Amino acid sequence: MINIEDAKTISITEIAERLGAKFDRRTKPHVTRWFSPLRAEKSPSFYIDERSNTFKDYGHHRPKGDVIDLMIDSADGKRNDPEDTKEALKRLEAFDTIPRVTVYKQERAAVTYSDYYQIKKSSPRITALHLLREISRRELSLKTVSKYMEQADILRGKSTFKAFSFPNDKGGHEISNYGKDEKDQFKTCIGPKAITTFLADELEEDVTAFVFTGKFDLITWDQMTGGRKPNEEYICSNSDSLIGEVGLHILSRKHFIKRVCCFPDNDKSGAGMRAMHALGSILEPEDIQFGFMDHLYEGHKDLSEGRMKNNTANIGVGSPGPSISFKPKF
Repeated sequence: MINIEDAKTISITEIAERLGAKFDRRTKPHVTRWFSPLRAEKSPSFYIDERSNTFKDYGHHRPKGDVIDLMIDSADGKRNDPEDTKEALKRLEAFDTIPRVTVYKQERAAVTYSDYYQIKKSSPRITALHLLREISRRELSLKTVSKYMEQADILRGKSTFKAFSFPNDKGGHEISNYGKDEKDQFKTCIGPKAITTFLADELEEDVTAFVFTGKFDLITWDQMTGGRKPNEEYICSNSDSLIGEVGLHILSRKHFIKRVCCFPDNDKSGAGMRAMHALGSILEPEDIQFGFMDHLYEGHKDLSEGRMKNNTANIGVGSPGPSISFKPKF
């Protein structure tokens, strides 16, 4: 019989579909909404988180569940019951040959506060004027930014301020703020530090991974290219020090990822380029194509800054001009 850990790597999207779920739409880069496979309904209330390979059905009282819980729920069984779990594992054996997924487990440690900051609440709606000004300064659309970041209320001592929140794969939050004064402009991580990934469609077998250091480069690229495609995977290291974690992620999906395109920071120390070359040394033994995209922002620190400067020179986002190619330099 298939064991519990192996069963949890079976794609919950595949299981839900085979149980009768009907796709409605994608609500976030890693979240999809469906008509529930557990009952007939007029409004979709069944959500799948592709990153954690879990589901939440808002049409019943049960908490979020994994693949095994879904099989138990579909048979009106009791979660965590030994016999019902055993029966669910037997049923999952029939799906043992479908594509597996890499599951990122969220740490249960406190992840919404640090020694100095605490996230009181967050919202997908970005309304703070100073954050909207920063979006406008970077010449991005609010719609594109909202696909990846939220607005968080941050408690610092006795005062509260609003900042961008960009979640990572371990439940931490990359926080950045852009105020009128330099003292209000800073970046930090609340909770565990980790990379952020937006996985390609699980049925794709010829995937291109795009590796960014900062979240605004990722968002800028999304806007420039009209959105992430099903066969594209976005990976944000959130720090040059986490490039090894990026490499491990790509190696864990080497049967799907065929090529990697990197956007190194052009900092004075050269740390950004060294980090991306280190990533290349991890991937080369696996025969994964590896290339750079820094020709898109030559002479500038990163892609976001480069696009802003180019736009000032009447080169629009998404219209790079005849001399610039979106193709990587392998």
